[in-house]
Amino acid sequence: MRHDPFRRLSRIMCEALELHLKEGARPRVPDAGAILWRCFADLCDGRRFGPSGPDPISLAEILAWAELHKMPFGPRHVLVIRDLDRVWLKDATAKPEAQPITPQGFDAVFG
Repeated sequence: MRHDPFRRLSRIMCEALELHLKEGARPRVPDAGAILWRCFADLCDGRRFGPSGPDPISLAEILAWAELHKMPFGPRHVLVIRDLDRVWLKDATAKPEAQPITPQGFDAVFG
């Protein structure tokens, strides 16, 4: 179902998102992905958070956005947005790495 151009576009956009999340740099999104990026960004801004953390963007939310903006999204478009969402969720739910306990750190916490 996925076409090679969309696989490549998804990979490029996901790499741009990873770099943005890691370094805060402005994402370099290809022109071909600008609408998909806008959709993802809009839906991400309005993301719901459940008891266990952020909820994934649902298909219904993607299709509602597309209808509102009169964008004829097909399955390939949805897959790119969902790929971006997986990257965002992975970053949002990543646990910080544990730091080794040092005597100074122990004293600072426990006196």
